Amino acid sequence: MKPKITIHAGTEKTGSTSIQTSLHSSYRELMRHGILFPSSLGAPCHIHLTACALTDNPVHPIRRLLDITDETAFQSFSLDTKHALAREIEEQAPKRIIISDEHINVHLCSIDLLQEYKRICEEYGDIESVVIYLRRQDEFRISLFSEAVKMGNLKGFDIDNPLKLPVELPYRFNYLSILNNFSEVFGRDVLDVRVFDRERLPGGDVLTDFIQANKLPISPKKLGKNKKNRSIDRRVIRNFAKISSYITDNNIEDGPKLRERLINILAAKYNGPGPLMSREHHTQFMARFQHQNNEIKRYFMEPMDGDLFSEPKFYNPPYPDCSLSWEELFIDQFSESDSFLKNLEKAAFTLMRGNDGNKEQQKEDKTSTNNRVDATCLICGKRYMLWLKEKTREKCICPGCSSSGRANALMYCLSMITMGRPLPVSQHPTNNNMRIVGLSDSKVYSKVLSTKYNYSNMFFHKKPYLDIRTPPEEMIGTVDILISTEVFEHVIGDSMEAFRGAFKLLKPGGHTIFSVPYINKGDSVEHYREDLVDYRSFRDENGTWCVELIHENGAREIDRTPRFHGGPGKTLEIRLFNLDRVIRELHQTGFRDVTILEDKPEYGIYWGPPSRVLSARKPVSLDEENQSSHVSFY
Repeated sequence: MKPKITIHAGTEKTGSTSIQTSLHSSYRELMRHGILFPSSLGAPCHIHLTACALTDNPVHPIRRLLDITDETAFQSFSLDTKHALAREIEEQAPKRIIISDEHINVHLCSIDLLQEYKRICEEYGDIESVVIYLRRQDEFRISLFSEAVKMGNLKGFDIDNPLKLPVELPYRFNYLSILNNFSEVFGRDVLDVRVFDRERLPGGDVLTDFIQANKLPISPKKLGKNKKNRSIDRRVIRNFAKISSYITDNNIEDGPKLRERLINILAAKYNGPGPLMSREHHTQFMARFQHQNNEIKRYFMEPMDGDLFSEPKFYNPPYPDCSLSWEELFIDQFSESDSFLKNLEKAAFTLMRGNDGNKEQQKEDKTSTNNRVDATCLICGKRYMLWLKEKTREKCICPGCSSSGRANALMYCLSMITMGRPLPVSQHPTNNNMRIVGLSDSKVYSKVLSTKYNYSNMFFHKKPYLDIRTPPEEMIGTVDILISTEVFEHVIGDSMEAFRGAFKLLKPGGHTIFSVPYINKGDSVEHYREDLVDYRSFRDENGTWCVELIHENGAREIDRTPRFHGGPGKTLEIRLFNLDRVIRELHQTGFRDVTILEDKPEYGIYWGPPSRVLSARKPVSLDEENQSSHVSFY
């Protein structure tokens, strides 16, 4: 007999991560009662199964997040996900399966997508219920705003009126359409629609409500509570929103850590309520939803009298705006030696002191010929104007191929090795005898390299696989050039294993072109214990990305302030190098001729000393290995 399936489809900002994390941590207890919360579909939310329904949607945000935009990668991912779920069901033989992912309701936003999702689920069991929580729309909007402020991504928000929505209602706010689609695909009789309202939930807790409603044999008290999300006091949130956006827009170094530090300071100094709307704004906003909220009542299992949601709370008198200046708020929080001070001055003081008053001076600076240079892209050969007030390391600077300064720096080193001079790769002669391997290289330059050289782009997490710590025997001593950019800071364990693996891959006389984020002064930092063996990223109940750390002895812990590269939830920063450590570990591995690439604005390479690109060479002979090592500059 097939197991029964309960699908928990969110919606967003209704405590989904709290539910998922608790079910995930209760895996064994649930299985003792024949209930499976699959670990094979992603943790804690089952986003992998949602992704499988996104056929013919290569640019969908979820497929981009999981790096499966390529059709071959998507097909492989889908098969792997389904086989893993089938194996888990076969091994555990459950009577009931619970699948939970808040992305279902908004990202599977059509009948066709939901039908495909249903078809996949029915391969494994019979769908018994679909649980959907709804949150009052103004609370939902304000929650999204608070998250955007913390992340520095405020596109689509008006800071002075965060309730403002476009004329056409976004799908995630159209609860009636969401329910209509679910009803048509799954049937109205299986829908369990519930209100996310702390005034009405048992104990004010959605986890307790979910456990009771689904008759689960676990206790929310024993599970404990996740760390409460820090709200930003409404008196300072608008100013912090400006600071947070400034950090993002200007690619401020250590931006995520700086933003986290500022949030901690604000939470300590101002612990009043989070952002609230005026009664007038609330009335205008909720008027847009009056009709659909009345229509939604028919989807509840029991008749509902009165309003769908409780009335909002208004603080009377309203909290005043923060009267302190940003200088007064922060100046006593930092010592002169604090490494965050300079970033703070850039992000907070400079902005809030009114750069707008210097617009004429800025205009004069930008038109000055002393502040610009004619540059050539070393990938596609496009010529363009580079403004010298802009740091280029991660900024897309080439109007032709959208390459960054870092990409140009990598190709500068490669061109010097292969051609003896800086020449756009698009103009290199074909040389299939030169074997080049990249570690998760950007498509910006990997495509053109594949047309010029015997080039392979290899990955830790997908095919073609390569774990740089343990390269396969057949590849050892076969590579002329290894490109490793922004990889070694993510390697779990001893970073020297990665350097040794890179050394093994290269032929005698071969080169590595190498970059990691590093600081020029100060100590390098290992963020985690030496016995870390794996990790999983997930969003908590407030939508904040966290990491579950897995140690060698099986112990697990949660890091709620991790630093990711490539976007949250993707690649965790394990360490921050300093320059001395990078050079020392290259030399200790055996590399010689370590060369640091300085600024070359005429090729778009312009960002100053930190995190420059390096190259190093594997010695040809034992005599050369025994020679003293040195560092030079391009």
